[in-house]
Amino acid sequence: MRRLTLALIAALTLSCSDGGTTGPKVEPVATVVVTPPTGSVQVGQTLQLAATAKDAAGNVLSGRTISWSSSNPSVAAVSASGLVTGAGVGTVAIMANCEGKTASASVAVTPVPVASVEVSPSSDTLEFGQTLLLTATARDAAGGTLSGRTVSWESSDPSVAAVSISGLVTGVGVGSAVVTATCEGISGAASLTVTPLLFTAANAGGYFTCGMTTQGTAYCWGHGASGQLGNGTSQSSTVPGLVLGGLTFASVTAGIYHTCGVTTEGEAYCWGLGTYGRLGDGSTVSKQVPTLVSGGLTFSSVSAALEHTCGRTTGGEAYCWGNGEDGEIGDGSMEWKLVPTPVSGGIAFSSVSAGWYHSCGLTTEGAAYCWGEGEYGRLGDGSEEDRLTPVLVSGGLTFASISAGRDHTCAVTTEDEAYCWGYGAYGQLGNPTGPYLVPGLVVGGLAFRSVSTGNQYTCGVTTEGDAYCWGRGVFGTLGNGSIDRQPVPTLVSGGLTFSTVSTGNKHTCGVTVDGDAYCWGVGELGQLGNGSTDDALVPTLVRSR
Repeated sequence: MRRLTLALIAALTLSCSDGGTTGPKVEPVATVVVTPPTGSVQVGQTLQLAATAKDAAGNVLSGRTISWSSSNPSVAAVSASGLVTGAGVGTVAIMANCEGKTASASVAVTPVPVASVEVSPSSDTLEFGQTLLLTATARDAAGGTLSGRTVSWESSDPSVAAVSISGLVTGVGVGSAVVTATCEGISGAASLTVTPLLFTAANAGGYFTCGMTTQGTAYCWGHGASGQLGNGTSQSSTVPGLVLGGLTFASVTAGIYHTCGVTTEGEAYCWGLGTYGRLGDGSTVSKQVPTLVSGGLTFSSVSAALEHTCGRTTGGEAYCWGNGEDGEIGDGSMEWKLVPTPVSGGIAFSSVSAGWYHSCGLTTEGAAYCWGEGEYGRLGDGSEEDRLTPVLVSGGLTFASISAGRDHTCAVTTEDEAYCWGYGAYGQLGNPTGPYLVPGLVVGGLAFRSVSTGNQYTCGVTTEGDAYCWGRGVFGTLGNGSIDRQPVPTLVSGGLTFSTVSTGNKHTCGVTVDGDAYCWGVGELGQLGNGSTDDALVPTLVRSR
């Protein structure tokens, strides 16, 4: 039995070694080939790569598993099937690995080409000195936005429209120009027209001037240390600069150190020196840009002076704010008011005018009232008493307009006659022998449309558009070519036809019927707006074209 078992085992062993079979031999991977070996793809586009495993004899080995990887997935990512997707501009190596053998392809990722450049706005009109920010959008062939592209800007006429590297256009001359934005050889353009500044008013202040154009934009020039130019800085300027804020004004008024304006919607804004609360925003802080006056009132006009401001609402109510130590607020007190405070008396006013130390207003019937410091008879009530509330101006005259100055007041009647009262030592009353405690007729028989009282001098515009000035002429404030004082109205030189004239501290400005602004007098801080700091004894054109 034992012999039989051993024989069977021997037989089975022989059978396995001589007559059995084995599985197919697996050839090892010797190399991997990636095709294409180099390639390019645009950002956001795809490129299909293929990998082939081969044995040592160069035969293709099928059925082998390939794994893919990218040297920088932020430039190009690769899927498990070898599909490359461009993610960012650059060059990467895409690797294929099979059983420890690796090969790679170099793939360059290029940006999507710019097909068009869109400039916005594509056309516009801006005033001389005004700025406009253009934007350029690069787009691909499908109209998609391409970000991160470099754009260069160029103006066809830099003497009309100058453009910065950021696309900010400044109107530097009257005319038309095409501003072009170029990106990677592709361009887009905007057609721009620069118009001259056509003013409706130029209001002379202390050492600066503010004007309003026919478009309702406000420009200021001259001394800016207190922010009174409204340009966001404390810098001075010898030429008109745009008041910031994008507001559309119906009127603008310049004080000695601050400025106010009323928008077309009746909102009052002030800017500049804020002490005493003259800006009306509830604070004493200076502001370099227009700041809304508190109270939610709707104004028809405002008047800025030395340390206080007054305004008239659309309902005929008078409000004042700022320094009231001389009673110029008109509320019966001698206190500062940081916000608009009603003038006492319940009087319905058609206009109000703030002087240096007093205020005046006209009723809807043409009666004149004044309040504040009464020294020199500037209130016109026959006395030199201070008045904390409005007092009727003597004489029973019916006025159409009124202007309160430093130490005197002038007004024009409905018959076009000019009357002045108050301090007259320099001839600013226009009547060498007339009264000063009550209104006295300005001599000369001229028919006036309006008058403006400044620092010891007066100017007015006749119904024919001629400008006359009288009073202290030092620095050339009278515009007649001399520095002598004139006790009676004297014609301003130049033969210009004016619509308005405004007196300031030591300079005067006016606007012609053609919309050109002219200034004369002291120019040391650029308040004449002609690009220089020279004084001018006759009207000089404000740089506006």
